[in-house]
Amino acid sequence: VLVEPNTRFEVQLLDYNRGAKRDRSFLVRAGAVFTRISKNFGKKGQTLICTPNAVAAARGTGFSVRYDAGGNTTIVEVIDGVVALRNAGGRIEIKRGQTGTAVGNNAPSLGVVGNPQALTNRFQNLARLD
Repeated sequence: VLVEPNTRFEVQLLDYNRGAKRDRSFLVRAGAVFTRISKNFGKKGQTLICTPNAVAAARGTGFSVRYDAGGNTTIVEVIDGVVALRNAGGRIEIKRGQTGTAVGNNAPSLGVVGNPQALTNRFQNLARLD
């Protein structure tokens, strides 16, 4: 997880003790993070990146999560794999090259990543750590 400047980020859960299932949960109260989930971390494990109005869930993928507290808006950009974004308004699956946006409790919506090369570069830099 790369934490951007001026981001309020909390580790909620890091589970290493359940064999192939390793769950982890993080909270972004404000700001942005870029996350690369290694496929080597457990095939049945799940990673949750939570914000005050939504949850992004992923396995073996690379994505960013940005939360704007003023607009109560969560934006997820996916560079690899699939991320599920859900809130009180519903759930969507975001695939490579797509964005998902959740504003308040309204149903999340899909869009297109604006700068895929920047996400690809971050993904590749984190992949070197495997």
